[in-house]
Amino acid sequence: MEGVAIKGRLGRQVNMATAPIGGSRLPVPVPRDGVWAVLGTTANRLWERGCFGRPIRDGIRLTTAEVLNAHRLRGLPLPHDGWLAEVLPDHPDLLFECEVLDSLRFPGEKVVLAENLNAANAVLLDSRSWALRWSRNVKPRDAEPLAEIRWMRGSDQIDWGGLSEWTSNVQAGGRIPELLIVDDEHGVVTYRCALHDPVGPLTDPFRGLNNDERRVISHAWGQSKETDGGYWLDIPRNEWPLPGIGINLQNGVWLTEIESQIISRIVNPTMPLPT
Repeated sequence: MEGVAIKGRLGRQVNMATAPIGGSRLPVPVPRDGVWAVLGTTANRLWERGCFGRPIRDGIRLTTAEVLNAHRLRGLPLPHDGWLAEVLPDHPDLLFECEVLDSLRFPGEKVVLAENLNAANAVLLDSRSWALRWSRNVKPRDAEPLAEIRWMRGSDQIDWGGLSEWTSNVQAGGRIPELLIVDDEHGVVTYRCALHDPVGPLTDPFRGLNNDERRVISHAWGQSKETDGGYWLDIPRNEWPLPGIGINLQNGVWLTEIESQIISRIVNPTMPLPT
């Protein structure tokens, strides 16, 4: 059965105390239409050098998370004292989202949020994506994105079916599906997702056994001895038809609780599937 596999690398955590100050001439962001505007020609540097926000007629437009991200990485002034405490109730994921942006942008990668993609002349391959990523040495308008990005917290439940579908859609378009996970200590790990169809020489215990093998298993199971944490079967390992189930122990085969449920299901198909 095809499934999604994820391979991760630890993102670089940015210490706010050591983030480059720079950009002292950047104007203070002002609220506009539910987001934030940084006005003036100097604000354009945030887009041109780091793809922060998106250009507007008189400056650039930033999301709330990008304001904090630009403050950490580019020295953008915060709108006012107490701003963070003021915006957190309306943006409870703000600190997590900012950690993701810090992790992506600190090394210099170009990242454009989904809502700003018209500025990069780009589109998402899957609407569940949060952003696109380009290499640091290109301009987004002049190149195809390398990756399509999602993020989640370490405590969030993973929808494996949805993740598999998203991975398939992104890979089909030639991009890397990247999932960033933020843990409870605000460390960020980037996972590259890929579809895999694992195959191997082991027999399917429910469909691949012949009648003789089933009889051997039934006989051994009928004489099994319960132990702490599992069952011991008095059968030599080389006579046991399922090399992928159980371990060789004291000239017999020892099964864990879950393996015992599998064998019970083989012997009696009316038994519930192991969980």
